[in-house]
Amino acid sequence: MNDFVECLSGNAYDALDRRIQSMPEGEEEREVLEILFYSLCDEVQVDDTGRFVLPAMAREKLALDGEAVFQGKGTKFHILKPADSEASKDKLAAMLAKLSEGKEFFNPVSLANTPKSTPVTDNAE
Repeated sequence: MNDFVECLSGNAYDALDRRIQSMPEGEEEREVLEILFYSLCDEVQVDDTGRFVLPAMAREKLALDGEAVFQGKGTKFHILKPADSEASKDKLAAMLAKLSEGKEFFNPVSLANTPKSTPVTDNAE
């Protein structure tokens, strides 16, 4: 189970909705997505000051006791407890250490430009 609540921007939700609607009716994957994103999601309203109330189910899932951390993720963001935010920073540090291993200079921005390697296959007959 995730230790965060994921929130989508309106545009991200609309794009996801279009993808779900383009899937064939009756397909198991579509049904799963319909339940997750139409039945189990809550729409929240942001007031004039930029605040919103986190639904009770989300507060209970996270066992929030007054404080929460927001982590930006592009067109979405995660809400989590401060302790879980610290754990995600530790995970990030470990991933960066692994990715920069053996490199004298490493800029994490370079990760966005790195093409994925394709597996080598043996074409010998």
